[in-house]
Amino acid sequence: MHQLSTFFSKLFDSSDWPVRWHYGRWSQFHGWLYIIGDLLVGSACLFATIAVIKYFPRKPGWQMTSIYFMLIVTILACGSIQILDAITFWIPVYRLNALALMTAGILSWFTLIFMVRFIPFAASVKSRQILEARTSFQLLVSSVKDYAIFRIDKEGHVSSWNSGGENLKGYTAKEIIGQSIDIFYTQADIQQDIPTRNLALALQNGHLETKGWRVRKDGSVFYANVVFTPLVDEDGIFSGFAKIIKDISERKKAESDMSALNAGLEQRIHERTDALGKLNVELQGNVGKRTEELLAANQEWRHSRILSPMI
Repeated sequence: MHQLSTFFSKLFDSSDWPVRWHYGRWSQFHGWLYIIGDLLVGSACLFATIAVIKYFPRKPGWQMTSIYFMLIVTILACGSIQILDAITFWIPVYRLNALALMTAGILSWFTLIFMVRFIPFAASVKSRQILEARTSFQLLVSSVKDYAIFRIDKEGHVSSWNSGGENLKGYTAKEIIGQSIDIFYTQADIQQDIPTRNLALALQNGHLETKGWRVRKDGSVFYANVVFTPLVDEDGIFSGFAKIIKDISERKKAESDMSALNAGLEQRIHERTDALGKLNVELQGNVGKRTEELLAANQEWRHSRILSPMI
């Protein structure tokens, strides 16, 4: 007990030891190599702590919060040991260094034990949550009947299928999974390499929405609105694409009918305009001719009035 109280009362006292340069047979090269090594490790621990705080946000839950702060304190304690070790070359604060070393050791083991006990549990909970989320999403996708929603792997092959895809395309999951998406395109599009170009554009831009003719299992075609979305996880790893297809043939037909109607109206207006123009020219000709006749008749009448008294 006396030694403990003496230790803490003289914690910052450096008079009991010589400076480290005088303790042993240090050469300048050996000493500075040791000091620089200590400072590099200590500063790395300091910046590692800053990086953890800045780039790794604290997760919710008291267990993850505890691990987060224990890691930060442990890294700081390890870094302080190295810096104090370098300081002893000029100020031999060996008691403070020993206390820091003991604190870092206890914190390191406490953090390690806590992590070993908690991390497997946290991983299993997260795995269950991910599995539940994926299952719920798959059930949602499977229940959609009006849209074909499926995944495409990085090589352009179908890797999942839903009931909407079966209704729209005519393929069962067993028939289509593993097939190239070229099977959905017309021969003209395949010759122009449209399937590969669509995937490349979606990956380049992060999204692609396009429209065009698509082919069913029975060979019939329909006009589709198609959306491609690259699938990238939290670590930035690309795993393929999500593709959504909706049959908009009725809309396309309505637009075509409307265009045809507009074209017909424009043609009729053009024809009526031409007819009115011709009628206007004809009327102007008739009016001019009639005017000339009236002028001639008026001139003849005036001439006859002049001659009448003379007779």
